[in-house]
Amino acid sequence: MFYEYNKIDFLTLISELKKDNVLNVIGGEIYISYIINNNTNFNKIEKYVKILIEKFILRKLIKLSITIINRIYKENINTLDLLNYIQINIDDIYIKYIKNNLRSIKHLIPKTIKKINNKSLLYIPTGFNKLDNIILGLQKSDLIIIASRPGMGKTSFALSLIINIIKKNIPIGLFSLEMSYYQIISRLITLETKISYEKLNTRNLNQKDLKIFKKKIKTIKRYPLYIDDSPYLSLIDLKNKCRKLIYKHNVKLIIIDYLQLINVNDIKIKNREQEISTISRNIKYIAKEFKIPIIAISQLSRAVEIRGGYKRPMLSDLRESGAIEQDADIVLLLYRPDYYGFKYWDNDYTTLCEGQAEVIIAKHRNGKLGNIKLKFIKTQAKFKNL
Repeated sequence: MFYEYNKIDFLTLISELKKDNVLNVIGGEIYISYIINNNTNFNKIEKYVKILIEKFILRKLIKLSITIINRIYKENINTLDLLNYIQINIDDIYIKYIKNNLRSIKHLIPKTIKKINNKSLLYIPTGFNKLDNIILGLQKSDLIIIASRPGMGKTSFALSLIINIIKKNIPIGLFSLEMSYYQIISRLITLETKISYEKLNTRNLNQKDLKIFKKKIKTIKRYPLYIDDSPYLSLIDLKNKCRKLIYKHNVKLIIIDYLQLINVNDIKIKNREQEISTISRNIKYIAKEFKIPIIAISQLSRAVEIRGGYKRPMLSDLRESGAIEQDADIVLLLYRPDYYGFKYWDNDYTTLCEGQAEVIIAKHRNGKLGNIKLKFIKTQAKFKNL
């Protein structure tokens, strides 16, 4: 191969072409000599290779364009599906032939030292002190999974976390595939005003409630929170919307509620397990590409309910795919024993568990595991430091 030589000249080129048995195919030594004598400068070999690659990419784009035009003229074309097809194929060309992250350690060391010496915020604190002590906050490029069985308070935990973070003026993007913007904002109002969600939605507010409501709503309006409650969200939509949130609104954290509802109809998938695997892998890619933490809420399987004892969830309970466990940097499992009717924590008959929750750090790629306890206020659907 050419890269084995420090310098390419007529003799080394002829030698390599003979080894590959292609010298006579391309015209022999006479033709090679003719090319060299016609002002071909081998010192510019990298430039020539770049031109060849550019022409190759242009041919790929021409072929893709013809396919797109043919699809457009077909009857009953779905515009959204076509846009997704175009985006997927253009991204594929970009990743394969243009984007290059290969860098020598010699060039990466100075950048690493600069980051270590950087005094600016390296992570986003969750606001839950004991949790931050273990996971060291939400790190850039991390995929954080929050999972539990229904009724444990996954969305409530995410919203409590949002309130903790946006109070520090850190912009957040929230993709809510299950709840409408009205439900999300109503829950945030409940968290901030301490007026129960039920009371708020039945419009049963007294004068004191109204006074608090009017005061707090002014504060909430200033929060840097951007909500997308589209019920249909494909992976392409997610990537494009994340890009817009980051570049237009300087968003530092993305939250997805929840992972299993993302649509992958534009990708050929054999079964549900592969579907979830594709979703989790692509969310991790997005986190890494945009260098921001992404929190994705996920369901746990029914194995928790079937299991005897205290029904504490485990990593193996992640629903439908082990790929979530593999792709995630951190997995947090939520557990509220009083939901199942227990009065005490495990076999400790002196420690009451009512109004408390446990966050199980079941996976932490870059650190230690552990369990922390939080206070859970049911009327407000709110998690607090215990």
